[in-house]
Amino acid sequence: MNAADSDLVRTLILQVRREIDAHEEYLKDIELDNIYESYAGEKSFFMVLTLNCRVIGTVGILPLSKMKNRGCELKKFYLDNAWRGLGLGMELIRSCLYKAREKGYQNCYLETDPLLQSAGNLYKRLGFKHVPENEYINLPPTRYNWHFKPLTESFTNV
Repeated sequence: MNAADSDLVRTLILQVRREIDAHEEYLKDIELDNIYESYAGEKSFFMVLTLNCRVIGTVGILPLSKMKNRGCELKKFYLDNAWRGLGLGMELIRSCLYKAREKGYQNCYLETDPLLQSAGNLYKRLGFKHVPENEYINLPPTRYNWHFKPLTESFTNV
């Protein structure tokens, strides 16, 4: 991703968030307002899937500073509705996990809204396991579900 992609990335993410009828607070996101800068760190990265100069998918990795174990957080996974169900989301996440492993991460975490069942199913197929609040992460409880995957495991679906 480069700085020029920021507006296109923001547009896709807000489009998908509105599709799922996100509450107003979910549409306000400091990270989104500065997406390029948010993922510019040495241990961070952001992937953009494009087709004909149009952003159709995104996913990123940030270090998770409040961890009990060394790891990262998979964030901002979004895929345009027209391209879902074709395996692109799975390949985008797999690519992201390989890159995270290359950067030296041993574990990957993510949080997802329990209402997003298809995303939860995709994470499960990739080997992510639901973890109880605070089993691995030192963060306050939220309404979201946390999932964990050791990056030493395979990323292939079952």
